[in-house]
Amino acid sequence: MYNTARRERRLIPPQKERLKAVTVKPGIMAEEKDKLHIRLHVYDTEIPVNIKREDEYFYRQAAKLISSTVNTYSDIFKNRKSEKEILYFAMVDIALRYEKNKDNNDTGVYDDILKKLTQEIEKAL
Repeated sequence: MYNTARRERRLIPPQKERLKAVTVKPGIMAEEKDKLHIRLHVYDTEIPVNIKREDEYFYRQAAKLISSTVNTYSDIFKNRKSEKEILYFAMVDIALRYEKNKDNNDTGVYDDILKKLTQEIEKAL
């Protein structure tokens, strides 16, 4: 702050604040350092989120996916569907992709095959 009573500018020192005793748990500081506050641009909205630092890339990619999907449906259904319906189309599209991809990542079938092959190898030895 500046002292406006005089013509010369000099900083007025802030008032001293009382220091409070704070109990800090050992893991809390590390957790706070791992957190990151970012603003995601999703379609036409800015969303503030607190995330783990290592997940930032995934959050940004998710925001891009949502924005591009909504934009695609907006171009297709411009002036024919409401914005709410367009958002629902985009949500269903992304959820459908997720469900299809979830089945592709199922390793249970491969685990069974590997167990059978391992058993056959062990019998042969």
